[in-house]
Amino acid sequence: MEPEIERGLKVGNRTFPLRLHRDQNVELGNFTIDQWWIDKRGLYKDRRSTSPNHDKIINFYWACCREDGPQHELEVKESFLLAKLLPETRSNGARKVFDDSRMSQKNESEIRDRQNQLESMLASARDGQKTQQEFHDETFQTLSSPKYGEEVDEQYAQFRTELMEDACDVLENDPEQAIELARNAWSEWNRIYSRRSDPNGANEIPKKIMDIFSYEARAALHRCYSYAWMHLIQDFVAEGLWNETTTTFHRIWHLDLPIEDRYNDQLKTHLFHGHTFGLHPAGSELIRTQTGRELIGELISNPCEWGCVNRFLNAMLISVHLYSSQIEESRSNRIKRPRSFSEFQPGITISDIIPAVDAS
Repeated sequence: MEPEIERGLKVGNRTFPLRLHRDQNVELGNFTIDQWWIDKRGLYKDRRSTSPNHDKIINFYWACCREDGPQHELEVKESFLLAKLLPETRSNGARKVFDDSRMSQKNESEIRDRQNQLESMLASARDGQKTQQEFHDETFQTLSSPKYGEEVDEQYAQFRTELMEDACDVLENDPEQAIELARNAWSEWNRIYSRRSDPNGANEIPKKIMDIFSYEARAALHRCYSYAWMHLIQDFVAEGLWNETTTTFHRIWHLDLPIEDRYNDQLKTHLFHGHTFGLHPAGSELIRTQTGRELIGELISNPCEWGCVNRFLNAMLISVHLYSSQIEESRSNRIKRPRSFSEFQPGITISDIIPAVDAS
């Protein structure tokens, strides 16, 4: 693997430098590709970590939209503002909406055991298939929270207006003011609704709505990320650096892939609910296994063959199921029983501290 490489994305007379990693010899079944990726550490920019790629990716997205014309579209404006709002949002709340919690990477033995378990499951179901719609539905059932109910749906629209309307109105003329307006609205919600003391549960619905917006902010970053990769892929192809299989891999791995909406064939929805295979931990686990790499290799060599597509989706779904069960197990293990007094002072019991009551 080569050290970090800087690649510039150009829009008009502006350049947005991104830091990427590269491995020129990644074996995926019978194929060897030139793999490039962006380090996930700090990409989501929270209080503990940040990355220069975070702001570059979001700002590149907005610059492209202004250059190409769709900056007037409400969805584009909201995506930019939500992505900018991401560092302020509730990361744990976002994972209640759609889970992408990081797997533990500290224990090498645990990592090997995880990979071996996944490899065994993939090998035994190698010929299994899932359609795009089945993958979409089952990943939602596995990684997403239950439906919230009518009351949340009704209040969500009101909250969206509070968060986005004024900011969207000024965005084209004054992006910094727009970002500040969105942040101020979010800060006010935090002040009102995020207090730990809520004995009557009055803030329960607003908190759920804030969780939904928190995941929408992550999905907005993924949209900006996909946009950056779409342009990176075009640049690499134009420079003659990638062959067809390498190009196909990066499209599948780094883009937020669309599928037809089941209720309206004129609309598109997200195959992986606003996420990408390359950024989700289940994708990272899949590509580390032999069978996973073989199925990815078959897919990138035959991307129009539905059998290859559906076998890959089945493998990815297996990885999602295992990931979800392991995350739940990890969370359960973190909930420990209270320690007894004797664990703090071995050999001393409670009767040594509290004298027996004289019953006479």
